[in-house]
Amino acid sequence: SIKRSMPELSAVDLGKPTFVRRRTKTLDELFASSLLSEVDLLKIDVQGAEHLVIEGGKETLKHTKMVWIEVSFRPLYEGSSVFFDIYSMLSELNFRLAELESGFRSPSGELLQSDALFVKS
Repeated sequence: SIKRSMPELSAVDLGKPTFVRRRTKTLDELFASSLLSEVDLLKIDVQGAEHLVIEGGKETLKHTKMVWIEVSFRPLYEGSSVFFDIYSMLSELNFRLAELESGFRSPSGELLQSDALFVKS
């Protein structure tokens, strides 16, 4: 759930928190059961759980050319990662940062989230 105590988010209407249980598969499980041998571009935007997708997709990422991923510069969700975590994880998997696109800003103008393009080195 989103961190409702952050002053930077005070102007954002977050609605009522909802918790839903779902059976999930890792990225590696999905890739292994597909007919794909390579991924040109992988888009990851899972509201603060991007680090979990990377952890469950290390084999898939070996066969991926580019990753377009949402990153947060401050932890906006309970248990979420921040840009430096994602950067480190993808760097270890032989990706380099190629582009940052300006995204969600706080009412004071602080950049809180962005989309980042990582390219296989």
